[in-house]
Amino acid sequence: MRSSKLSRFAGFALGIAGVCAFALPSVAATENADTRFETMDADGDGKISPDEHTAAATRMFDTMDANKDGKVTAAEMDGAQQKLLGKKHVKSA
Repeated sequence: MRSSKLSRFAGFALGIAGVCAFALPSVAATENADTRFETMDADGDGKISPDEHTAAATRMFDTMDANKDGKVTAAEMDGAQQKLLGKKHVKSA
């Protein structure tokens, strides 16, 4: 059970790492890291501040929270990925 929780946390952490991919689907389609960075860098100073990262994470969370209950389930996360990538997430064993 602990391993399952750790796996879910790791999956969520990886989801956060891809914040722009979920928050900004049109940018994600380009797979261009520079463009995603520039989109997050709201003030254009060449750095992502904690506030800029928080704003991007909030957009990602809002995108994944399909039923707008303030929580993201694994199913909602999978649905957001499927919508973004056009394919279903395959869980590894």
